[in-house]
Amino acid sequence: VARKLANGYGLYDMSGNVWEWCWDAYSSTRRYHMGGAYCNDYGYAKLSYTGYNYADDRYRSWGFRVARSVTE
Repeated sequence: VARKLANGYGLYDMSGNVWEWCWDAYSSTRRYHMGGAYCNDYGYAKLSYTGYNYADDRYRSWGFRVARSVTE
């Protein structure tokens, strides 16, 4: 963790490894995913790349990122 520079939101290591499920819903049965995974071509690794699939689909290259706010 934190081996690369933080992004504009102060979050580290936000791209690569797995597609990330997003909270935003595409429809009542589908959710957005973004970011690309280890098994995809480099063109999919851009954070701006999004797609959508059924919310109950399961693949080894899909995951989610747990984040919480930290107060000092």
